[in-house]
Amino acid sequence: MSPMHIALFAHAFGQRYDLPVPLWLYIYGGAAAVLLSFVVVGYFVDKKRSTVRPPVFICMVPHWVRVALGVFGCALLGLIVLAGLVGGQVPIQNITITFFWITFLLGCTYLTVLLGNWWPYIRPTSVLVRLAERLAGVRLGPFVRYPERLGYYPALVTYIGLIWLELLSTGFGVVPQNLAWVLVGYSVVSATGAIVFGARDWYRYGDFFSVFFRLIGAMAPFVRKDGNLYVRRPLTGLLTATHLRFSLLLFVLFMLSSTAFDGLRDTKVFNRLLAVMPQLSGLDFWLLLLLPCVFLALYMACMGVMYKLVQSGRTVRELAVVFSVTIVPIAFAYNVAHYWTLLVIQGQQLIALVSDPLGWGWNVFGTAGYTVNVGIVGASTVWYTQVGLIVLGHIAAVYLAHRVALRLYPDTKQAVRSQYPMLALMLLYTMISLWIIAQPITA
Repeated sequence: MSPMHIALFAHAFGQRYDLPVPLWLYIYGGAAAVLLSFVVVGYFVDKKRSTVRPPVFICMVPHWVRVALGVFGCALLGLIVLAGLVGGQVPIQNITITFFWITFLLGCTYLTVLLGNWWPYIRPTSVLVRLAERLAGVRLGPFVRYPERLGYYPALVTYIGLIWLELLSTGFGVVPQNLAWVLVGYSVVSATGAIVFGARDWYRYGDFFSVFFRLIGAMAPFVRKDGNLYVRRPLTGLLTATHLRFSLLLFVLFMLSSTAFDGLRDTKVFNRLLAVMPQLSGLDFWLLLLLPCVFLALYMACMGVMYKLVQSGRTVRELAVVFSVTIVPIAFAYNVAHYWTLLVIQGQQLIALVSDPLGWGWNVFGTAGYTVNVGIVGASTVWYTQVGLIVLGHIAAVYLAHRVALRLYPDTKQAVRSQYPMLALMLLYTMISLWIIAQPITA
């Protein structure tokens, strides 16, 4: 039983819902909204209005806050590892499963887009490495320079492993003891990477959670820098992103395709295909790897057309890397649309688990008997929220792509013309995404 199957009602809305109008109207309506946004952005945003304004200083983050966040992160990691190793092994009765898969992976991700990337302060392995250095009295590493050719591939491989654990491990990932050992292993690898290659380079390129939260936090209106907190316009962090690599493009596309993969597995078409070709059920992992290749092929074709339409002095590969950040809002919006009900519904289980984190029958805070309210949100609310999120995510991507194009091309007309293939890709993504999220209803 995977984490997704624990919350079956979250994907199926927990109740029957009939769309008030045919699905094709929503699909074409969403595409029309994205098309209209392209016209509006192209008309109103020119080179003068595309300048990225510097963030505005708010306050200094006190040292004690940074220390407290680090201690908090270590304490949480210690709790969920301890609960997984010595607690009861019924997944829903052990805090390890709900906290990691729901509260952390979903809740913290969604908070990051609002509050900014605070993971570098909370990251337990950073605290443990610094503590080891103090105890040893010497600086640990770096011993080897981080290889340029590695790029973001270590983080991508970890990401693929995480999705396999979540969706395809046939229950391995929801056994508390198994997950606890996985977290211990990840922490050892992360700390070792920081020591061997140096914390700066390892956490910039190789550490999955550091890369993931940095990308999500780049959309936030708040940013930390040199111990200070600043406010900026949302999304502008993506426009000023540095250290872009082709491997980062693959990482971003996997953010999008992994969620699409989970959605496709719920569709009527996929299940009919399994009925005809049952042998496909053993090829899920290869399908997981194939889908980002399909997304990449479409994306690179789009970059090729862009290259032919307007010359910028950059190769197709260079264009693909520069525009990779514009996919991040789509990947994030689709993730929220697909999983926010899981957070709202299954996340309620944490109320009971704080009183009995180990599954030993405790009732520390008197909440152990709390029952999850499956009907906390109505099906219509879920549907319209999903549609709105997906459309807004693609509109944000259109806006970012136009801003990036304005930096590459000498005038606004060329920038707009260069975005015709990107617009076609966004429209395609929009329609496919809306079709996928509608399948639990229409099926």
